[in-house]
Amino acid sequence: MDRPHRVFPDPKQRERARRWKRRLLLLGLLCGLFYALEGKTHAFRLLALRTVPSGVLPEALAWEIVPGSAQRFWPLLLLHRGDIERSLGERYPVTARMRLSGWGEFSVQVTPLQPQLRLHWQDQVWLVDADGRIWKANLHQNTQVRGLRIPQGPLVYWGAGMPPPLSGAELRGDVSSSSVSVAQIQGWLQALEGLSWLGVLDALSVRREDGTTRLLASFRRGDLRVRLLLPTEDHAWPQLLAALETLWSQSPPGGGHLLVDATYKDRIIVRSEDVTGKTN
Repeated sequence: MDRPHRVFPDPKQRERARRWKRRLLLLGLLCGLFYALEGKTHAFRLLALRTVPSGVLPEALAWEIVPGSAQRFWPLLLLHRGDIERSLGERYPVTARMRLSGWGEFSVQVTPLQPQLRLHWQDQVWLVDADGRIWKANLHQNTQVRGLRIPQGPLVYWGAGMPPPLSGAELRGDVSSSSVSVAQIQGWLQALEGLSWLGVLDALSVRREDGTTRLLASFRRGDLRVRLLLPTEDHAWPQLLAALETLWSQSPPGGGHLLVDATYKDRIIVRSEDVTGKTN
């Protein structure tokens, strides 16, 4: 009977396996030495995280977002930098830029958002900046950001028939992105605030009815209250408003509540209203 053939490992394979074992042992030894050294010297602990300019956002709030692993081993913060900037921007009305400023030291450049509009939607007042960032006007974090200024202009009401002003189905963080065209609304407000002969602009409603978006501007002047209904295409406004101003100068109303419908191409309709907004 033939004896079974005995297979011996390839010497090169055995040598490669031994080399890998030595490398793993060396790596384990180095990790152990590093861990022991770090435990005694804290050489890689995060030493400082400063917000710049000082006082715009308390530094403790930035520390809260830094993962514990990055606090113990600061080089990890270089990997988490983008996440931290994004988290700060979603939690507070600021933009944040982080950079390494020294061994174990980082600085966060914090810039407060500058809201341009106050928007009333779903029984809440929201603030919107020029880039479309949106957050609640009563957000607690507003009080923690120095340099944040709330606009005092007319309140803009976003009607229930309008598309939601928030991007996406729900608010991702305390500060999110908005689909509102801030520049367009500012253009409307600027034009309407120039109608001093109508009075002071109190509010602007943007609403959609029967598939058409219209604007309803509310003015007050002494005992007179005027609601002006306009199309959103402001290129048609100069002719409409010029005709309305002529009509106004010929027969200026002394008081009461009026609804002025300027959405027609060939006429302007003026109706009296009661205090509830019902036409008489």
